[in-house]
Amino acid sequence: MGYVYIHNNTSSAIHVRITADGESGSPDFFGLSSGRNDKWSRNKLQVCTVLRDDTNKTEIFVVKPDMTYAIG
Repeated sequence: MGYVYIHNNTSSAIHVRITADGESGSPDFFGLSSGRNDKWSRNKLQVCTVLRDDTNKTEIFVVKPDMTYAIG
């Protein structure tokens, strides 16, 4: 089992959603405060959506298990 790690490197909160296609994890959005890290249990490539409070923009990208992604 692998994990996708997200680090909030912005000055504001972000809201992260990682799909769970073919897996049992939750596809809900989760808030992540500035400077904080979190991890999602995923075994396959998934799509990550990040809503940024600092820019009011959305970032969408593919994530791979056992990788860390810095936002900001």
